[in-house]
Amino acid sequence: MVKPSLLPSLAIVLGLSVSLSGCGDDSASKSETTTTVKALSSSALRTAADKICGDVKEKSDAVGDPTSLDELATMAPKILTISEQGIADLEKLAPSKDDAATMKELIGLLEDSNTDLADLAKSAKAGDEDAATTASDAYSSKIKEFGTTAKAADFTTCGQAGADTTDTTEPDTTEVTETTTATDAGFTDIDLGEKLNPIDGFTYETLPDAARSALVDALGSSNEVKQLVSAIGTTTVTSADGSSLLIFLGLNRTLSADESTQLVDGITSGGTNLEQGTVAGQTGYGYVSTDGQQGFVTVRKDTVIVGLSDSTDHLAAVIQGLFTANPDL
Repeated sequence: MVKPSLLPSLAIVLGLSVSLSGCGDDSASKSETTTTVKALSSSALRTAADKICGDVKEKSDAVGDPTSLDELATMAPKILTISEQGIADLEKLAPSKDDAATMKELIGLLEDSNTDLADLAKSAKAGDEDAATTASDAYSSKIKEFGTTAKAADFTTCGQAGADTTDTTEPDTTEVTETTTATDAGFTDIDLGEKLNPIDGFTYETLPDAARSALVDALGSSNEVKQLVSAIGTTTVTSADGSSLLIFLGLNRTLSADESTQLVDGITSGGTNLEQGTVAGQTGYGYVSTDGQQGFVTVRKDTVIVGLSDSTDHLAAVIQGLFTANPDL
């Protein structure tokens, strides 16, 4: 459980902060029609695509695992429908020129895998075990190629497609060392200012190494956090009216209701005025920290977002701006 001392005083963090300009390359591109479509930044594209991949996996897992050809004949078409919707959702994304070729390749691999999946469903329905095995192998190969290609392009959830469960830990660790800083506590240490779309009127400021390291190491001292959290992202968000601290805890799996409650209780432990409600339209928990800061915690599907500020109004404006600029969070 996260102890109150694990979340440092905002004043201390801001006192160590150094200013950086906002991030994001949201250039606009024209579609094939006369409508102008705003291209997603590289980070926003990956966030959106990973969410789609996560939704497809969740829905596919819910279908279950077939134990016979008859079950496979029933389940394969359901998986195909889910996959087709996933492709349609990916095609709605607007990549920048730099990401267009990668997205085209990924979508092409999924379309090819769906052809194999359709063959698998047809073979299973006909009771042809040999043909079903051949189609299954082809499908698995395409999905694995999709995952490998996505991972090489720095997609996270999409990059896990087709990976064996026994192989997921080691490759993920390798990827982390290439793209981000791996902490002594075992978390991926992420500068959120490099990942989030900019908020109008606000500037992301990177925490200095000492402050980020202290925060990550403190969180890493909790066994509960280490069991549930794989990545920690931090940034301060400043404007003329003040500053707020944002902390993202990237979860290694979807939490149960009890686990969510436990994590929220840990983060807010020692604080006062804990109350479930909404801030800027986002459902979560508001509280006053042990240092008298206004706090807000919201648990998403695979992320816990914590906001801290000396000003309730500033924190609300940051939360609202965060989700407006990054709708796929």
